[in-house]
Amino acid sequence: MRPGCSSTHDSSPNTSSPLVGSSNEVTVTINEKETLALLDTGSNVSTICRQFYNAHLSDIPIKPLETILQVSVPMDNNFHTTAM
Repeated sequence: MRPGCSSTHDSSPNTSSPLVGSSNEVTVTINEKETLALLDTGSNVSTICRQFYNAHLSDIPIKPLETILQVSVPMDNNFHTTAM
C-alpha cells in the first residue's frame, strides 16, 4: 500500500482465473520518496492520492488537467480533474 493512501485492492494473484495474475505494482521514487505504484504503460496519465500529494509534493502547483489532456466529462459533471 502507498504511504499516506488507503487502498482496498488486493494485489495477490487471482487463482480462480489463469488469465488474471497479480497487479503490476512496482516501487518508484517520486520527489526522493519511495512508494508503491501501479505500472500501466498504456495510461495517458499517472495519478496519486491527495494524501501523498499533501505529504510529499505540496510545493509543486496543481494545474487543471484539461490544460494538458483532453478529458471527456460524464453527463452529471461530477468529474473533478487536476494535474501537476
